[in-house]
Amino acid sequence: MPKPDGLLRASERAPERPVRLSFSRGSLIRLGIGLLAFELLLRMLYTAPIPSWIVKRWFDLGAPGTIPGWFSSMQLAVISALSMYIAYRDRQRSPHEWMNGWWITSALFLWISMDEVSQIHEGLGDWLGRHYVIALGTSDLFFSWELAFAPLIILFAAYLGLFFWRRLAGRPWLRTLAAAGLLAWILALACEAITEFGQSSRWVKMQWTGLEELLEMAGATVFLLVLLRYATTRTFSDEL
Repeated sequence: MPKPDGLLRASERAPERPVRLSFSRGSLIRLGIGLLAFELLLRMLYTAPIPSWIVKRWFDLGAPGTIPGWFSSMQLAVISALSMYIAYRDRQRSPHEWMNGWWITSALFLWISMDEVSQIHEGLGDWLGRHYVIALGTSDLFFSWELAFAPLIILFAAYLGLFFWRRLAGRPWLRTLAAAGLLAWILALACEAITEFGQSSRWVKMQWTGLEELLEMAGATVFLLVLLRYATTRTFSDEL
């Protein structure tokens, strides 16, 4: 007579398995093309001569609470959720679940997602700018968030680079894509620094801002595709 489920010993129970994700390579390619096309459209609408200032405000890449900002935040939140899924999956074969680097990666992407809409980094940069001034050559430049967060930015970039290099061992294409996503974010930081410190016209600054935000969104799209591919080609059963 079979025992009720509640009376089964832990060793007799089937191992808990996470829900499997299923995306074909073709589906991921189409998803990537669609996301990049949408991001390019947002970039074009940012500088397009839209007569209605209300509608134009919706697509302002440099302002909080806009369509591009919420889109970017949701995309980063999905990346965080994917990292959490992979962390949970890997936990099934490792007793040291909190030593799993995917949990840290998930937390980092979640923080960036929240910061995308709350703009904590810019608020801190403004506060520092009102209290501290640095001299650079003959110019006095206010502290920016890039300067304030420089050590954390370097640490974050180094962690992501080393983490994906290790986790994507034997997957050269995914490694290359992850490196491309990280490079896009580094170039986005360079564009923002040029916009903030450069002495350019408003039109030129808008072009730099548009390029910066496009690189940020494209980098997030690349990371999303990398994690989707990794999560769907290395299933729980493959890792046992």
